[in-house]
Order: sequence, then structure tokens, then C-alpha cells
Amino acid sequence: MKQSSLDKLLHAKKLKNPEYLPKKKPKNIYDAFVDYLKTRKIDLNFVGVIEKHHVIPLHKSKIKRGSLEDKTQEVLVVTYEEHFSAHFYHYLVYQLPGDLMFFQLRSNVDADKATLARQLGGKIAGNMNTNAQQNKNSARNISNLILKI
Repeated sequence: MKQSSLDKLLHAKKLKNPEYLPKKKPKNIYDAFVDYLKTRKIDLNFVGVIEKHHVIPLHKSKIKRGSLEDKTQEVLVVTYEEHFSAHFYHYLVYQLPGDLMFFQLRSNVDADKATLARQLGGKIAGNMNTNAQQNKNSARNISNLILKI
């Protein structure tokens, strides 16, 4: 009996469960990556930075973060690295300045630096109510600490 091309692919990739293959052919690399993120199994023992990625980025939809509209948007749980890749692929397809800005800001910051910045800066990035951000000396110390890592 002859194997179909799908069977050969599954055998070659050692995929045992075809449910992880996209239901329809993705239009572009970003859609393919989003399909992968939707169907992959999340490791519950993962130790690292976990973030939320809006499938339609907020800068594209002009929706404000935290608004009622934002709460209805499709959001994926991703790692720090996957979030970086998602915006990179989105930029390759749509050429939006918001994705380029995200890519440029994140290109020199690894997950450890991002974790440290979040711990020192408070739960919400840019929150000006934390003691660390109100004290100018603390702000200088934070900058120096991040640069040393």
C-alpha cells in the first residue's frame, strides 16, 4: 500500500498526531506562526517570562490597552522569545511601524533583563507610582544594573 504525502510528512517529522497541523493553509508566515502558537502544547513547568500577544496587535487596531474592546481581542500566551518572533513575522508581512518599533526595542534586551526591569519597575511597565521610579537615584541605579547584565 502506497503512503500518502501527508503520511510521509508525518513520518518524516515524527509527528504522531495530525491535529497539530493547521486546518487550512495559512496565508503568510505570520498566520502560520499564529496557528503554531494556538495548537502547541504549553509546558506547565516552564520557568521563564510569559507574555500575552494580541493576534491583531493593538498598534494595528488602534485599540487602547485595558479598554473594553481590548478584553474581547484574541490573545495568546507566549514566551518572551515567541512574542519577539510574532512581531518580527508580523512586520515581515504587514510592514507596520509598531512592529518595527517593538523589534528594535526588544533586539538588545533578553528575557533576564526584561524580568529584572519588571521587578524593579512595578507590575505595569511605565507605572510612575512605584518608589523605584519616583526616586531619581533609584532610576540611575536601575539603569546601571540593567547595563551591567
